[in-house]
Amino acid sequence: IEVQVHDLHCEICVASAQKAAGAVPGVERVEADHETDVVTVHLAETADRYALIPALRDALHGIGKDIVGEDEIPEE
Repeated sequence: IEVQVHDLHCEICVASAQKAAGAVPGVERVEADHETDVVTVHLAETADRYALIPALRDALHGIGKDIVGEDEIPEE
């Protein structure tokens, strides 16, 4: 899953986003880039993408970050 996140200004923001998203069950690995504000989430083979999206959104909200266009991401 690749999402654009508002305000990934620095490496500390990147590390926070990676830690928060990486704590979501079903996430294997997370990459984030403060220059593009893109967070790429690699899922475990058995993970359900649609079940994971609300948890990913909540995890990023928990650190004060919002997904760009998150209202357009289908939850089911």
